[in-house]
Amino acid sequence: MMNEVVQLALPCRVLTLKMEVGPEDGATRLETLVTKAIGTGLTKVKDLADLFVLPYRVVLDVVASLWGRGLVSIDLHSGDLELSDGGRDGLGAGAGTSEAVENGMSETRQYLYEPITGSFFVEREGSAKAPAGALRAPVDHRLKAADLPPRDLLAAVRAATRYGGGPGYRRRILNVGFGNPLLAPPDDIRWYTVGVQVQSDQDSGRLTVAVADPGKRFWNARAEARFQEYFARLGDEQSDSGLVRALRGKASRGLLEPEGVPQLLARLAAQAEKLSRVEAKNTAQAQKAMEDVGRQIQQRLRALLQARAQLEPIENAQGHEWVLKDLLAQARKQVVIVSPSIRYSTLSGLLPALHAMLKRGVRLVVSWGRTINDSLDPAVRTALSELAAKYPKRVLLSSSSVRTAACLVIQDNVRAYVGAYGPLDLVSGVGGRMTGLLIEPSKYGPGAPECVVDLLLWVRRAAFAAPERLGVLARHDDFPAVDEVESDIFEIAETPLPPGPADDTPEMLQIWAASWREHRIALARVVRQATDEAPGVEVVEDRVHEEFLWQTLHGAVGRLVLADDRISPRAATERVAAALRERAEHGVAVHLVQPTPVRDSDAVKAFTKLIDGTRGVTVHRRRSGVRLVACDDTVQLGSFAPLGRATTRAEGVGTASQLGVRVHSARFVTDLLRRLGVEQEQEVPGPDASTDPPVTDGAAVAYGALVMARQAHGEGGHGEVLRTILRDLDDPWRVLEVWEQRNVSATDLRRGAATLLRFGDRVPSVYRERWCRWLVGDAWRRHAFFEAALVGRMLPNGDSALGAAVCTVALPLEFGPVGSTLETCALEVEDEREQGVAAVGGFAELLLWGGPSGRQLIDLHRGILSSQWGELAQATMDLPLPDGRGLPLVTFAAQLATVMSAADVEEGWVRLTRTIDEIRRRRQRFNFDSGQAWHDGMFAPDGILTRIDAATGDPDLRHDLGHGLPVNVRRHVDKLVSQAGEEPIQWRKQMSHLHRIEELVREARLLSAAAVSRAHSDERVPDGVRDYALVTARLWDGLFSEADILTPPYRYPALALLQRLEPVAQWARVRT
Repeated sequence: MMNEVVQLALPCRVLTLKMEVGPEDGATRLETLVTKAIGTGLTKVKDLADLFVLPYRVVLDVVASLWGRGLVSIDLHSGDLELSDGGRDGLGAGAGTSEAVENGMSETRQYLYEPITGSFFVEREGSAKAPAGALRAPVDHRLKAADLPPRDLLAAVRAATRYGGGPGYRRRILNVGFGNPLLAPPDDIRWYTVGVQVQSDQDSGRLTVAVADPGKRFWNARAEARFQEYFARLGDEQSDSGLVRALRGKASRGLLEPEGVPQLLARLAAQAEKLSRVEAKNTAQAQKAMEDVGRQIQQRLRALLQARAQLEPIENAQGHEWVLKDLLAQARKQVVIVSPSIRYSTLSGLLPALHAMLKRGVRLVVSWGRTINDSLDPAVRTALSELAAKYPKRVLLSSSSVRTAACLVIQDNVRAYVGAYGPLDLVSGVGGRMTGLLIEPSKYGPGAPECVVDLLLWVRRAAFAAPERLGVLARHDDFPAVDEVESDIFEIAETPLPPGPADDTPEMLQIWAASWREHRIALARVVRQATDEAPGVEVVEDRVHEEFLWQTLHGAVGRLVLADDRISPRAATERVAAALRERAEHGVAVHLVQPTPVRDSDAVKAFTKLIDGTRGVTVHRRRSGVRLVACDDTVQLGSFAPLGRATTRAEGVGTASQLGVRVHSARFVTDLLRRLGVEQEQEVPGPDASTDPPVTDGAAVAYGALVMARQAHGEGGHGEVLRTILRDLDDPWRVLEVWEQRNVSATDLRRGAATLLRFGDRVPSVYRERWCRWLVGDAWRRHAFFEAALVGRMLPNGDSALGAAVCTVALPLEFGPVGSTLETCALEVEDEREQGVAAVGGFAELLLWGGPSGRQLIDLHRGILSSQWGELAQATMDLPLPDGRGLPLVTFAAQLATVMSAADVEEGWVRLTRTIDEIRRRRQRFNFDSGQAWHDGMFAPDGILTRIDAATGDPDLRHDLGHGLPVNVRRHVDKLVSQAGEEPIQWRKQMSHLHRIEELVREARLLSAAAVSRAHSDERVPDGVRDYALVTARLWDGLFSEADILTPPYRYPALALLQRLEPVAQWARVRT
């Protein structure tokens, strides 16, 4: 086990980035425009992209952002877009949008770029010197920041800002680009220190350096994979370096544990089974361990979703030829061909297609050579030289062997073909066997598949010598914009992890354990669903192949398949055979696809003897067209020969580098193996298969139902998925009860309760009424009284609380006038608390809508009202309102928007008096040239400060003060100085004095305007209404206190009424 934590300092370069940042809340300009366009009736992402003449992917990201913030809803059957209530409210609040746009700005910030992982950190997280005692990694230039696709660059900077920005840092980054490279010298290095644990695999001796610092866990799965692969490669290639020796000295030896999604799911399942037996004092530790694994699964699941692509197995020589010609024909910018050897007969058949491609202006990049002594056949060299001579700027040919076994063709940055045979050296006897995989964009993945981009970066790094590699196009901007197609991309949000137990009772611990079991099952289903839609594909290099082979030999739980076109004693060893037998004894279906040994048959006899006759191991004696290792739902395919490699090392001095892809998808792996003739008698269980018995008590599946429902936004809707789950339960209401007990959000409970009511009579009436009343109380809490009235129609009237009648009498708080129906319903209300609600409904009917029925309700139930509300009821009964008109709430609100309170006004005048007295006493401070003249002019009999000072003590002077104050204070002071015969003031040195006088004048003008407004505004409100407002203000605090002591949900109608009447009370306070 890895125990000791080693401090490792990573060198980072300081980069200056230009970015557009927006407010934390609010919408960007494009988001606002898209929201408005959806409001006009455009319901398809494609229509929006056409309207704004933008790439489909850009508009899709905007829609995803709006959906994530609850502004847009999506019909997941038709794909139609519609504004949610929040989106419509946002359109109405134009000021909020304008403010958000104004708050957007461009900024220049410095970040640390760590080239090993391609990660960014805020500058303050680095240090000029590595900490004492920390190991220092060498400076690496392999992955340049400019090589990152714009989407990855933006995501990396957002992550760095989110986790390290600190207070005062705007974290909503809309776009990012590179600043002037001259602003950051090339030798400007900072050190970023992270804690790591080191392990050496006992099978291969390979180093594994894993991040162990809890504060650095925000690295995504791709960054962690790059990190581990870099140090593993460093250990292979520079075994004598001081850093590698130090790491090996800190390393513990053991079997490498796979960290893929299937293995993590299996680990989560094993830990979940132990939870019910955990002692109460250890629950916090067990919960943390579960959360760590759960977060890792979600992190890797996001990486799988981003790495999805469409795969097509290519079979026989004709398919091989077709795919090469199609890649050449479809290329728009560049074609890369990596072929260890080149056969002229194969090359000559492609020459017409190569000429046609080069004539279109497409570049051709060719790399070759398996060993250091390889050379091109003269005919091949002549043919390629003729192409280079005819198209000198479009052909790049490696000048010598690059020592690679990789077999690869890449079209632009969107398609690639990977196999075991050189694309320009296809063996004539391949027959109908599979030759490789064609990788293309999927409608569920990015337009430029991540694995294709990684293949280009590998070519640039490993398939050419240093001077030549610069000619390989690999950056996103080097290629034409990807043509996006309309798609239904599977999105995954951060799934809330099950919380720890609220207490240590046996029942609670059982629910806790059940929630984690259900959580794991839900995650496994999401993984299976996502990878069945489109496989996740990642690039693997060199010794990673062998590492995966040994992990498969020790960790496969469902199926294990090795396929090769050759077999050698250096690979087919007794140790491998023993591992295969061990897997078979554990119930794993083991298959070997290999040719019959011809050469070295005696050398592999021990391997063959151990394998033959072993139960559970099936040997297919035939030559495979591909080389692959399959482990459960994952397959690795490429140049690596698991049974036929010539050395136990996949890489090293004088040996060829290896390249392949690793595919994650149960459906694809099954189909691929079937094409190889490996049939499964039954479905492979795999690590994510559930062995749990069916659970129907509701409590145990409550957390799993929550996870699956929240993940369902991309696959049929929250309600439909939840309906499917609840339909199979004997008592589905238990799910909602558990959710309520564990404080699940009201939004989820609301959806769950609505789903439950859809089952109708299947749900006992007691549970239907219980959750119907919950929906009414929830609607009242949100002041959605119209919604509550509709839901309340399903409730009976009678002895039970919250019947249909009381839901109706509360309706005027949102909608009115209701009319005589109120009186009828009010007579049916018998509970005293509900009679109070009826009285509040009467207040709302009369005061908000002018409905005469309101007086009848108030008079009917005023006897049960508390003292303050009773006094308000009497004032309301005496209120002279014309028929059909309520209180002039709009008038009250309008006047409040322009008038300051009397207390604020008087405080402002007192503040001006103090400031003026202070300036008068400090005449000596104006001791600069012309300063005395300035000061004396302001305090002259007709000076501006003299007039303001007089108005502070005489209210009659305040009305006309504002009109007599100068608009431009600086120009006024210049005039005073000029009239005094002094030299002009040097304002550059005296701006602090000027700003203080300007602020004083500005406040005096504002207070004068308030006095004018107060003098003329009272005439708009009738005397009777004004008196009612004064009564409301006097009773206000008591009304709130008496409403707040009511139990939910009966307090909500009263509080909603007070919220509507708040402008009336505030207006009265301003006037007194």
